[in-house]
Amino acid sequence: MYDIDTYLITKNNAGGPIYVSEPNDPELYHDRKIYDDKGNETLGSKTGRLLSYLIIASFIIYLWAR
Repeated sequence: MYDIDTYLITKNNAGGPIYVSEPNDPELYHDRKIYDDKGNETLGSKTGRLLSYLIIASFIIYLWAR
């Protein structure tokens, strides 16, 4: 990913814009599942993940069936 602020400030330079890579943010890659005290995934986390998969699948089927 690039630093968009630096690009927008320098996009009209005669030599062209400056591209600066941002360091990888480890918080973007952490596990988003919720676990209980024993280390098992909670029922709410499983339900939410299943619901999101169903919504994505239904949208793909809707686009395919059009």
